[in-house]
Amino acid sequence: GRVRPSETDALKNIQKALEGVLSGKSEAESQGIYFDDATREIAEAIQSKKASDGTEDDSEDDEAPEGLKMSPQEAYDEAMRELDELIGLSTVKHDIRELASFLKVQRARADHDLPATDVSLHSLFQGNPGTGKTTVARILGRILYGLEMLEKGHTVEVDRAGFVAEYVGQTAPRSHKLVDSALGGVLFVDEAYSLVTERGEDPFGREAVQVLLKRIEDDRNKFVAILAGYPVPMQRLIRTNPGLSSRFQRTFSFPDYTADELIQIFELMCRKNEYELSTEAHAKLLAGLETLCNQSDEHFGNARLARNIFERGIRRMAMRIADIAPLTRQLLTTLEADDIDVDART
Repeated sequence: GRVRPSETDALKNIQKALEGVLSGKSEAESQGIYFDDATREIAEAIQSKKASDGTEDDSEDDEAPEGLKMSPQEAYDEAMRELDELIGLSTVKHDIRELASFLKVQRARADHDLPATDVSLHSLFQGNPGTGKTTVARILGRILYGLEMLEKGHTVEVDRAGFVAEYVGQTAPRSHKLVDSALGGVLFVDEAYSLVTERGEDPFGREAVQVLLKRIEDDRNKFVAILAGYPVPMQRLIRTNPGLSSRFQRTFSFPDYTADELIQIFELMCRKNEYELSTEAHAKLLAGLETLCNQSDEHFGNARLARNIFERGIRRMAMRIADIAPLTRQLLTTLEADDIDVDART
């Protein structure tokens, strides 16, 4: 739901308090941090734990990425299950399974002292918004960790703002730091074509691309870079730099969802949140989605559209039933036709 300003202030207060404790400050009040009784108890418990463990130094060990919390085989099996459960994307699923099988065979050949084919894992994800590119990138990272192609399997998600700094001389260090954070995992660059402007000079974007290309060479096999975005601009990006076209030769294409697939996504959201569609609501939703799919362009929202319709639907349902007494379980869980508002603009 919507976060109220008072809730935001309270959360910031708690964050400051916990940061003060974790950084070793014993008197947070002196920093202007307010403790209520519950927060004070948390602070005292953390300080006591740190003292008993002998961990009151300022060590900055990062939390282990998700892939390291389970064995490679467990990570691989779980990632494959998640891949299979994704709605639609049949071609993408097939291509990833084909890649996984190829990498398994190459590893087996190496184990038998047979020559293995060197393969570049850096990829292009081409598709309109809401087609699952980020989700698949996270799954692919865990699959590669499971195949022991990556050390950690985590995913660092970034766009142009993460690479490009405001002042001369800052872009390269920022870009190197960003790649460092992705070592052992996947660097997912969304709207990657924004790194290179189509008109005019863009020395900052060009510098960021050069750093990325250099690190791909210097840290070969230590991380996987995925450039993602709309299909046509992505092709223009690749043509702007021979280094990109030679290093990103693997392309995954993410098609727009069909109306039937969007219905499945909507129904999945309903099941997860314990809602259900009435027969009339289902028919209205399907008809609206079919119309939108037939009129879709590169800005079509896909899964985001389904989520927006769902969230708008439960708000409209709340307005419809709020004054009804008693509120039965059926009223609280059934979306009716009046609750469904299919609007491509939101």
